[in-house]
Amino acid sequence: SSNRKRKKRTSIEITIKGALEEHFTRQSKPCAAEISRLADILQLEKEVVRVWFCNRRQKEKRMNGSV
Repeated sequence: SSNRKRKKRTSIEITIKGALEEHFTRQSKPCAAEISRLADILQLEKEVVRVWFCNRRQKEKRMNGSV
C-alpha cells in the first residue's frame, strides 16, 4: 500500500458550477487546451476541471441509462 496522501475534496462554488454546466451543454468533452483555459478562467486546477467533466459525463450516462 502506497502512502500517497489523498487530495482534499474540492468544493466547487455555485457560480463556477454554473459556468462549467454551461460549457458542458455546448461541449461535453473539452480538449486539454479547453480544460486549461477553463481552469485559468475559473481559478481551478486543470485536474479539478478534468475530473468534473469526467464525473459530469458519467452522471449524464446514468441519467440517460435509467430512462
